[in-house]
Amino acid sequence: MRALAIILLIGCSWVAAIREPSDHMSDDFIDYVNSLNTTWKAGRNFHKDTSFEFLKGLMGVHENANTRLLPRKQFPNSMRATILPKEFDARKQWPNCPTIAEIRDQGACGSCWGCQPYEIEPCEHHSNGTRPSCEGENPSTPKCKHKCIDGYKLPYKQDLHYGKNAYTVENNVDTIRHEILENGPVEGAFTVHADLLQYKSVNHDFKRLVKLGLNLKVLSGHTSAPSKRTATFLMWPCSQGYRPISLLPVMSKLFEKLINKRLLALINERKLLPNHQFGFRQKHSTIDQVHRIVNIIEEALEKKNVCSGIFLDVAQAFDKVWHEGLNHKLKKMLPYQYVELLESYLSRRYFCIKQEDAYSEPRTINAGVPQGSVIGPLLYLLYTCDLPETEENTTATFADDTAILAVGESNEESTQKLNRAISRISSWTAKWRIRLNEAKSVHIDFTNRSIVYTPTFINGVAIPYVNEAKYLGMTLDAKLRWKEHVKKKKTELVLKLRKMYWLIGRQSTMTIGNKLLLYNQVLKPVWSYGAQLWGCTAPTNRQIIQRFQNSVLRCITDAPWYFRNDALHRELNVDSVDQVIKQRASAHLTRLRDHLNEEAVKLLDVEDLTRRLKRTKPHELA
Repeated sequence: MRALAIILLIGCSWVAAIREPSDHMSDDFIDYVNSLNTTWKAGRNFHKDTSFEFLKGLMGVHENANTRLLPRKQFPNSMRATILPKEFDARKQWPNCPTIAEIRDQGACGSCWGCQPYEIEPCEHHSNGTRPSCEGENPSTPKCKHKCIDGYKLPYKQDLHYGKNAYTVENNVDTIRHEILENGPVEGAFTVHADLLQYKSVNHDFKRLVKLGLNLKVLSGHTSAPSKRTATFLMWPCSQGYRPISLLPVMSKLFEKLINKRLLALINERKLLPNHQFGFRQKHSTIDQVHRIVNIIEEALEKKNVCSGIFLDVAQAFDKVWHEGLNHKLKKMLPYQYVELLESYLSRRYFCIKQEDAYSEPRTINAGVPQGSVIGPLLYLLYTCDLPETEENTTATFADDTAILAVGESNEESTQKLNRAISRISSWTAKWRIRLNEAKSVHIDFTNRSIVYTPTFINGVAIPYVNEAKYLGMTLDAKLRWKEHVKKKKTELVLKLRKMYWLIGRQSTMTIGNKLLLYNQVLKPVWSYGAQLWGCTAPTNRQIIQRFQNSVLRCITDAPWYFRNDALHRELNVDSVDQVIKQRASAHLTRLRDHLNEEAVKLLDVEDLTRRLKRTKPHELA
């Protein structure tokens, strides 16, 4: 394809001879362009019988464009040696030139044929599209007013400026910058080709281009400054003060997904994460971790032992990651290319607070991993992967939610084991600048016996002693009967139902199908979470949840008093609580058989379990 020159072209050294018009207007030419699989698609924009001379005039093509070229300005060698400033503002260089400081909208003013658009409906010109044809009576040309903006005092004729000299400059970045520095803004021109007449649509492979750009980041070991910006919104969660919610750039998240995929493969290959860590890992769930804890507690109760547990609270876990410490650990675990890339990713990050339409001044982030990011949780797992363990204790972690269990024949023995573990953990947290929140951490003894409390300490501060502990959304009472868990769930369900009763109550005009949808999406997940574990509770406790479901279904359907609950479940195709428990337990056991973590697979080893108490075990619910 040979180039056609536009009348506005400046600085072009030559224009090739124009091909025969039939070549460019034929279907074969369109098919040829599309066969090249370029970044755009060709199609017919004009009728094939359209005169090529008409198209040349439409594009402003001249047969002998060389005669219209402007002279080229020559720069002296002394100017070429001038050091250009790093920054330059033309508005400050020429403060008396208002057209540089503010470019006004000239869409509806001027004195030429292109002063403003015609007031006509969209139509098709020389093509067969979805709009009507433009053929017919042409509308009258809009009247051009010799003024631009109301209130602009300078008369129109005095506001006109004509160039006294026109020339081209060398197509070179430094040359153009010198010209801007000396004489102000320049105009650019470009060359178009004959195939522009058949331009139909863009066909950029965006995904491929983005992936290429992100891979260049990986190869260079550097992340750009725009990808390190964070806009933080302040949310108000009850009485705990503002909670920051961070929004990261989209391109940053795409980059993180690419790195995260590669890091996960490397981490799994080198087994960098301990088996007790279940957080943010593929095919690991909160229920799997809680099941580990429940299994240890039940075994201790069966053997008449005491299982003492401490549930630690890490203060601002993700926000307080020490960057230098993390880089030190990464150098021991990952190839240097990843270390340099992650170091660039974490360094020189900044954030600003957004409140409605106002932004604060940017502030530098000196610690922490970006919350809301893709790679942030994984970096936290690598930072805490060397949490000290002891053979006499069991460690269970889900990201920063940490539980330490110790079993002994007495609570004094189990507490001593805990204190030894806490001593090592306290030294480790002090070394890596991690702070444990003593006031929010809890100590509990799981036993059926009456015992005397033996305190445990973190940094010399006694840990609060409780009779029930909440871990990953499950309430564990001292005798592991799940009664307190069911009570708390019932209270939560009643509060939620009150807020949405106007939607699913008897007086609501919403359809039964939509009411059931709300129940299944809002209320049912509250009690069904962890049903494969708390389903081991006594039948009287399970009936508490069943009665709640019965009342909700009766409200949804406005059922009369004589309509049976089992018939209501059958008509609405809703499973009972016991059926849901059985389904969840069966699915949970199936997952454990194919689990990637050997700690989870051990939960299936139930052949040698001691059975002294008349209690239902999780594997017996299926």
